[in-house]
Amino acid sequence: MFLLFVANVTDDKIGTADRKNMYDAIDFFKKIKEFLGINTFVYDTIAGANYSKQTVVDKINSFITPGSNDIVVFYYSGHGFRKPKDGRAGPYIDLRPNLKTDYNATAMSMEDILVTIRNKGARLNLILSDCCNDDVKS
Repeated sequence: MFLLFVANVTDDKIGTADRKNMYDAIDFFKKIKEFLGINTFVYDTIAGANYSKQTVVDKINSFITPGSNDIVVFYYSGHGFRKPKDGRAGPYIDLRPNLKTDYNATAMSMEDILVTIRNKGARLNLILSDCCNDDVKS
């Protein structure tokens, strides 16, 4: 089982809750691993100083290397939004390292993340986002 947890832990409004979500989710998936008798459980987190779009792209490409019988979990906890002209139902995740950065330049679509991870060929993929999905004006 591969777990990649991305959390916006430095945001003044949601950071404390996102940090708790991260640790709770890691514990939860460890319990699932034990219950299912899965031998291998590897996880990584992207939070704090490592929180960026590039880090997420790099980790998806290098850390998540499943076999055909593996489970992959991608879990995001942070800000999210929907682009009304885009037509996608799923949220974009806000991966700005700070609020001065343009959110459009640093966002990733959860649908794109799903497709990328699905193409890695794992047996089961869980792609979770704990974020808003409100419209933005751009």
